[in-house]
Amino acid sequence: MRVIVLLLLALCSCKKAPPPDPICAAEPFSDSSQGAIQIAASTDTHFYIFDEAGKQLTYSSANKPATVKPGQYRVKINSSVHPVYVEAGKQTKCSTGTVLVTGATDEHYYIFDTANAQLAYQNLGKPLSLFPGAYQVQLNKTTAAANVDPNSTLELKAGLLDVQGTTDEHYYLFDPAGAQLCYSQLNKPVAVLAGAFVVKVNGTEAKAEIRAGETTKLQSGTLLVQGSTDSHYYAFSPAGAQLAYQKLSKPLALLPGPSVVKVNGSSTPVEIAAGAQSEIQTGTLLVQGTTDEHYYVFDAAGAQLVYSKLSQPVSLLEGSYTAKVTGAPFPVEVKAARTSEYKTGTLTVKGAGADHYYVLDPSGAQLGYQKLNQPLALPAGKYSVKVGGQTRPVSITAGAPTVLGP
Repeated sequence: MRVIVLLLLALCSCKKAPPPDPICAAEPFSDSSQGAIQIAASTDTHFYIFDEAGKQLTYSSANKPATVKPGQYRVKINSSVHPVYVEAGKQTKCSTGTVLVTGATDEHYYIFDTANAQLAYQNLGKPLSLFPGAYQVQLNKTTAAANVDPNSTLELKAGLLDVQGTTDEHYYLFDPAGAQLCYSQLNKPVAVLAGAFVVKVNGTEAKAEIRAGETTKLQSGTLLVQGSTDSHYYAFSPAGAQLAYQKLSKPLALLPGPSVVKVNGSSTPVEIAAGAQSEIQTGTLLVQGTTDEHYYVFDAAGAQLVYSKLSQPVSLLEGSYTAKVTGAPFPVEVKAARTSEYKTGTLTVKGAGADHYYVLDPSGAQLGYQKLNQPLALPAGKYSVKVGGQTRPVSITAGAPTVLGP
């Protein structure tokens, strides 16, 4: 029994052997009752020492030892973590590796672990020390795997994306799955890691293959739709998807290719060329009148395009249209860079009481109505007026009032 107890005491007094570690090695330390940790690195960063409960105990500059009691620790350098075992009278020296992302801008790159937790970041062209292992590098949300080996430098060369244009608008970078990665103003390049991407400018898009250490340039074109009103023009894809819009007489950057321009419902195709300006000139339609009614504009197929109050202009692309005032149609022609002006006349039917009068076209179809003694705008032409059960003809002259007595 006594022998067994002695054996157990002897076993308990044995030192626990340190676990094998491919990047750390023990070497003699001057204090036999203490130990030390030294993290070898090629940068001037710091490392931090934590106990097993996660409490920070001390820190030191890389390549300088930190004295600690014998035991098990967790050491961090740029948030990368490695377990370190320290024996009495021994210094545990651990190796790191280096990540260096180079590029032509002053942007930052970021290091993530395999669980996608951000560890550290640094300016392009400046190195980061990490414990050996597998990481992910991100630059403007473009990514690359980084396998860090001890005592070596992993260099990743960023490519440069430069989208040129004549406006102060932005371009956007997407991955092949459609997720937006980053954006920048036209003529301001961004650094990204190598890969295949999609670039978008105001909804137009082009493929971009970014190569390490190389500059990829894309040239947008400019669309300019001129006009004399404060209306907007809209750019659509050939399939009918709206891409972007802008005020008349202000330019819009688009990537090369076919588009469709719409102004107040009128439309025309346009081809955008790289480095060139595609200019379209609208015309102005102005239907004059002395009442507060509206005029309506229709295309050749009968679809309503736009409407406005009388005496207020609208911008349209050059072409032939039909305008209606109080339901009465009349043809209008819009010419580029010109104002096409048409005048309505007014009809007033006098009478007693609060009855209404009704205006009919030559076929007898009702066009509109108004209270007695109140004016109604109509284009020039021949009509019929109905009051109660009585109907009589009337002619309207452009720009002139017509009054019918009771």
